[in-house]
Amino acid sequence: MELNENDLFLAVKNDSYVAFNQLFERFYRRLCLFVFKYTDDEDASRDVVQELFIKVWTRRHQIVIHDTVSASRAQPTGSHHEPVSGIEAY
Repeated sequence: MELNENDLFLAVKNDSYVAFNQLFERFYRRLCLFVFKYTDDEDASRDVVQELFIKVWTRRHQIVIHDTVSASRAQPTGSHHEPVSGIEAY
């Protein structure tokens, strides 16, 4: 059974590594393509997205779920203004 994004983020918040892997599989490629538009560098794009997923996991208990979730709406509390290391240089 495939969970929707809200359920996946909630499961990650509750320490589900399986849900985290599903989020990674679902969003990694799309996020890399998105970041590539700004970096024009495949390696840098992958590094930025990997760092993002590391931050999601390490800050999972701070995740706030809104009514609907898209790749840009689930975020650790207070981090929505914090740039992901590396992207601000591009």
